[in-house]
Amino acid sequence: MFTPQFFTNQEFRFDDQNEQPLGSYPAPEQLSYPNAELHPPHLQSNPEPEPPSPLVHEPQSQLNDLLQGPQCGDEFVHQDITFTGYGVPRYMQWDLGTAEAPQAENAEQQPVPGVVNEHQALLLAPASTPAPNNVEAESSESLDSDSEDDQTIPVELTRAEVLSIKEKAKNELRRIMLQKEGVAPTREKRAKTVKKALKVGRIAVVGHVKYTPFETQKVKEEMVSWMSSIRRLFKEYAIYNIQKDLSLHLPIEQQGAKVPHKKRLVPTLLQSLDFLHKFAYDDSGTLVCYLLEAEWFVNMIVDVIFLNGLHPYVNAENFDSVFGLAGAAAYNALSCFKKGTYKNVDTSAEQFCDPYGRVIALIKLIRSDDTKRARLMRLCNLIITRGRELIGIL
Repeated sequence: MFTPQFFTNQEFRFDDQNEQPLGSYPAPEQLSYPNAELHPPHLQSNPEPEPPSPLVHEPQSQLNDLLQGPQCGDEFVHQDITFTGYGVPRYMQWDLGTAEAPQAENAEQQPVPGVVNEHQALLLAPASTPAPNNVEAESSESLDSDSEDDQTIPVELTRAEVLSIKEKAKNELRRIMLQKEGVAPTREKRAKTVKKALKVGRIAVVGHVKYTPFETQKVKEEMVSWMSSIRRLFKEYAIYNIQKDLSLHLPIEQQGAKVPHKKRLVPTLLQSLDFLHKFAYDDSGTLVCYLLEAEWFVNMIVDVIFLNGLHPYVNAENFDSVFGLAGAAAYNALSCFKKGTYKNVDTSAEQFCDPYGRVIALIKLIRSDDTKRARLMRLCNLIITRGRELIGIL
């Protein structure tokens, strides 16, 4: 029996209405076949197909119309599609913060015959599209995939390389905690942050190569401890200053009264975040609350950030995470005196998470008001200015 040959190297287009293949080749049902009764397959061991009947060609004018493609006006062309050869809509750009190829809004939509949709356009993105050079700005999604060849021999990292990777990972953790998220809310999120930081450090040291894993449980615990040490910097400063600044101290002559005094005062302070604010009377005699402007609190941020070398990792235009960490540390320090006598409260993420979230929620309310947001930005600028003066950077 004759088997029709399908021409896979010919590009077919589809008519939107009839959904029939158009082109210089006829459809398979238009081909003529030899009569199967004249050539029974069981009578021939090697039956050879007879040539099909001559094809009926379309007039030349119709063929030219087909080769030129559908004559559509501008209203039939997707407004976001460009025809510059790259296949990516003009409004889509590579996000240097995530280093992730943009995705179409609805990747599951069915392709419309005759129209290149956004999902198809993304698949046509050139393989030579440059990747971002800033390794530390890569997101966890882009860091989860490497381009190394599975067939290559893994590189055994030296001890010096591992030490360098860990140092760069710590820098990445500083940046994340002071700019993006001071306290991760869950263990899974903290593990993901550590994994990202280690990978950022590894890529910065040895690049995208296949390697023998060095991320042991001990290394991961070291990174978690490092995150805790940053929280401890704020807490240790607070523990030595809040007793004076929040009037936990009493005159030395009042022996025996200090413990009851703290037992009454500290639980009251912990009921709200008022101890982070500044209260003053304006010209009309009205008591005004200036959010997050308590002098001891501002001094705490300046001293911890600039005296501990953390200022290179701070975003001067957004101090949200810094305010959150400092506020949570002050809350943690106050909690140590809740029973009247000192009892340490650890600086784990679990202890910091709730007060940190309360400060961040307050900042979101501040940013929703134009006047309060402007005052907050002014406060950030004053902190930067005072910190630079503190360490001699003008």
